[in-house]
Amino acid sequence: MTAWPVEVDPVFGCEVWTGRVSDNGRPIVWRGRHPLSAIREAFTRAGIEIPAERVPDHLCRNILCVSLRHLELVTKDENERRKAMKYRLARKRCARGHALNEMTRIVTPNMGLLCRQCRKEET
Repeated sequence: MTAWPVEVDPVFGCEVWTGRVSDNGRPIVWRGRHPLSAIREAFTRAGIEIPAERVPDHLCRNILCVSLRHLELVTKDENERRKAMKYRLARKRCARGHALNEMTRIVTPNMGLLCRQCRKEET
């Protein structure tokens, strides 16, 4: 398996893609002559199949982040709802079930929301 070109953000834990990006700024890997989403490749490398009705949502809102800890598989409708900050702030629990409130969440520079407890468990 080839090297995975990422740099880890020491504050937020994002695995920031340093490899090639598409014309719209999304991380890509090349398989022969075909570009593939590096985010989808991250799931494949972890042995996780993305169901057809799900899309990866960046909890950190950093489109260059390929960290599976910052990606959650959600429906397309949920992904659209999460684009609104008001909706993200209304979430009461993270994907692992930890409480999310003003004291327990981290707001990233891209206005993403991460769980402090999950971040603590990562390090």
